[in-house]
Amino acid sequence: MKQRISATGGALALLVLLAALQAAGQTQKPPPPAGTESTDLFSCRTAGTAPHTFKICVSQNGNLVRFEAPAGTNHMYSEGYLVCYQRTGQPPKQAFSGLFESGWGPVISPPAPGTFPLTLRRRTTDGVLELTQLISWDSVKKDLVIEMRLKNLTGSFVNAQILRFFDADVGGDASDDIFDRTALSVTARDTMGTALPVYTRGVMVSAVSDNPTPVINSYSDWISGGQNNCSYQPPAGRTSPTALGDWVGRLEHLNFGGLTAGRTETFKLIY
Repeated sequence: MKQRISATGGALALLVLLAALQAAGQTQKPPPPAGTESTDLFSCRTAGTAPHTFKICVSQNGNLVRFEAPAGTNHMYSEGYLVCYQRTGQPPKQAFSGLFESGWGPVISPPAPGTFPLTLRRRTTDGVLELTQLISWDSVKKDLVIEMRLKNLTGSFVNAQILRFFDADVGGDASDDIFDRTALSVTARDTMGTALPVYTRGVMVSAVSDNPTPVINSYSDWISGGQNNCSYQPPAGRTSPTALGDWVGRLEHLNFGGLTAGRTETFKLIY
């Protein structure tokens, strides 16, 4: 197994706020920042008839912002991606997109709002890597398909790793979810109601690409150092399924051997 690339950084003010709320035992999270390029409702699709609809919305930077069913109940608190990379003889770097952003430049030639499928291309701020996201909606299977293509723009080898994460609060609330993982996926679920019949809602991200590494973090692990750090590992003892709690799932694409000059690596997954 390749050694993980360690890099940290980002919007420290937001991290400090979230960590303070968690330390105080506050289960109600602050609302995600609205209207930013990684949290806006740029392109949405809806299936079904109200009130039994299923709706997804993607930001202009390619983050899954809403995962809604039935109408008005959003199960997604935050979602995004992280790329960690290192050139030979240079310090490690990271490019993160979630509730805040660091290390990424703007989307190049962005599509019009409401477009589906989406093609979103952006580069790291140092020009080393280019990420193209192909995001499509399967109206029959009700799947959101995300294909991430990471390209080395330099003339030399770059060690790189790709991660996709989701902080699902199933049912629109935190602290009472159960997360599971398999060899290819991470699932969040919540039992809704106490009167019979009891039913379960959930969110699952599953990798289509080979050899993903599914990881489950507690929310407190995540905000205290895990979200924009490829080297972070959750404390030992994280079982699957988890106990009731507030969790974050991620799929890691780590061991593809890095990127030689001009090479493109693809990581494909489905929600």
